[in-house]
Amino acid sequence: MGLYWGRTGDHVRLDLVKGQSLNAVELEDATLYTAPDGRRLDVRLHGDYLQSDTAVNGSDMRTWNGSGCALSFSYGYALGPENGSRVRNRLTASVEDLGLVSWNSASLRTQPDTSYSYEGLEVDNILDLDGAILGEGTLQDTLGLSFERGAYWRVLPYRAALRYDMEWRAGWCWAFTLSQRYLPGYFPLYHLEAGKHLGRHFLGLSAQYGGFGDVRAGLRAAFEMGPARLGLVLPNLATAFGKDGRGQTAQISLEACF
Repeated sequence: MGLYWGRTGDHVRLDLVKGQSLNAVELEDATLYTAPDGRRLDVRLHGDYLQSDTAVNGSDMRTWNGSGCALSFSYGYALGPENGSRVRNRLTASVEDLGLVSWNSASLRTQPDTSYSYEGLEVDNILDLDGAILGEGTLQDTLGLSFERGAYWRVLPYRAALRYDMEWRAGWCWAFTLSQRYLPGYFPLYHLEAGKHLGRHFLGLSAQYGGFGDVRAGLRAAFEMGPARLGLVLPNLATAFGKDGRGQTAQISLEACF
């Protein structure tokens, strides 16, 4: 639920969040060293591993492993008054999904902080296998990887963005957005888009760099047909094909205006 200001495009929204599945690893140190002669392995491990309740299927939409809330908002500021050729010159700051989720008491957590040197196993009798085979539980305890069950809070992967856009009365427009998402390994995302309003329709091209990928190019189009508006977004069109293509995304929307 929220509020939207139609004249400026600003909004504020409060969401209730259903925690379905969590699998998170945050490592400060994870080092594996093998001796030149191969007789010894040295491991340093320090981090945090979190997982939601494994007793239920996390891919099932009926799964409810946590509850939380999130706040989203945007605020724009006009840079100078409108003139004879320009109808928009605006700087907008926004935040999406800033909030927390409380995962239930059946959730798993381990915080290993250990150094371990492995030099093999000594076996007195090669035929006596009972004392030579280590079970999974014994191995996890040795490496300090045993899990504890309990509830905990986690911050959602929120997104913060700063956008500058300009539009002229002739129908041309362009926008530049710098955004960052609260996720491990995510780099600042730079997104540039330019396009033109063709009467009641719109056609634009985009280019972006950062996030989890490299340089990408895309297409955005909108067509108005009476009270209906059909939208098409292909943000990763240039990298959607090929052996190294990632993030094949297509968004189609249909809006009815009254």
